[in-house]
Amino acid sequence: MASPMSDYSQSQDTRDFLGDYKKKIANDDRLEFHQDIIQDFGESYERAYQLWNTYYAEAYKDLSYYLGNQWSLEELAYLNNQRRSSFTYNKIRRIINLIQGYQRKNRLATIISPVEDAADLTADIFTDTIQHVMESADGYTIISDAFKGALTTGISFVSPYMDYRSDPISGDVKFHLDEWNAVILDPFFTKKDLSDCSFVARRKFLSRTEVISLLPDKEDKINVLPWGSRDDKFTYMPYAANGVCRSY
Repeated sequence: MASPMSDYSQSQDTRDFLGDYKKKIANDDRLEFHQDIIQDFGESYERAYQLWNTYYAEAYKDLSYYLGNQWSLEELAYLNNQRRSSFTYNKIRRIINLIQGYQRKNRLATIISPVEDAADLTADIFTDTIQHVMESADGYTIISDAFKGALTTGISFVSPYMDYRSDPISGDVKFHLDEWNAVILDPFFTKKDLSDCSFVARRKFLSRTEVISLLPDKEDKINVLPWGSRDDKFTYMPYAANGVCRSY
């Protein structure tokens, strides 16, 4: 994990930035404020899960088939009683790997096209900038991983975000891959850009050190949080099923 300290840590701009950040957090640190957020999240999740649950079950089955788990418990028990072995000829994985391998080999770079001829130079600068961001943040690889996830389970998400741990002034553009089992959306959205989606909820499992680096003012509260507790949400995530980690 990148260290939150850097050459910027002693500058006046950094101290001003962190000072404003602390004031904002302090103003939002009201019990009623957080309880309202938790209540809204719980209500939205429960309504959406009633409709998304059918998809999650099918996506879990699709992923199991891709990984080679294509026998039911009844079939395995039947073969075991007859002392017969179960063999899987995984034709599904071969097809998915072929398609996602073609995408990785033939993926196109992101470019900025000018609207007018006079904007050619500006478009070239923007293209160079976005190329630097995509290469430094490994953006193209993450897009290909999301493409493979969509081939396997039908949906996958890439979320860009700003990471201020190494550069607290300007930040670094990073990309995060959100798998099918870590995201739940308004089930009534119809547009690909999610402009008519009323909410998107995600879950990430982070170490205590990572959470403290993101919320340094809450270190005391984070350190006393118990390990291993879990709720009844995002149950298809491996960590949630095993109960070995806590999400924040």
